[in-house]
Amino acid sequence: MVVAKNDEALQHLTRQFKNRTVEKIYLAIVYGKLNQDEGLIDSAIGRHPSERKRMSTRTRRGRPAVTLWKVVERFDGLTLLEISPKTGRTHQIRVHLSAMGHPLLGDPLYGKKRRTQDPVLRECPQSPSRQALHAYRLAFIHPRTGERVEFVSPIPQDMKDILDWLRSQKSEE
Repeated sequence: MVVAKNDEALQHLTRQFKNRTVEKIYLAIVYGKLNQDEGLIDSAIGRHPSERKRMSTRTRRGRPAVTLWKVVERFDGLTLLEISPKTGRTHQIRVHLSAMGHPLLGDPLYGKKRRTQDPVLRECPQSPSRQALHAYRLAFIHPRTGERVEFVSPIPQDMKDILDWLRSQKSEE
């Protein structure tokens, strides 16, 4: 989250977001095994045709949306991704990943309900109580100094516990 202390800073930051020069990196645990190491999702997003609370890539009035992804680590049935949205649409990461068949772990809105009770995680001592998505890094030009600043937020404990458990299962194979 970024907070501007005055109007000048707000305008400067707003311009950076509009010009897409703010770097946003997320970490996500998704279902499935992605065969490629990285990719780009370029698919418009708009309101779901029949469910008003959801967004979708299957819409007539979608707005352009682009998301870059890169595999960080693969597990049995799950993958840790680094996600970089180039646009800022509502639920963009969740919608794009779900549309490509790899919804977020623990996502009740865009994940398939049967997947939220996945047998891969049945034995995991720390099952997700939320979607496994974390805003990891944010970088932009400081409005006053003109210097590039970068902020990193460590992986939250609940996601860390899941990843540790997945790694322990991987090493037992």
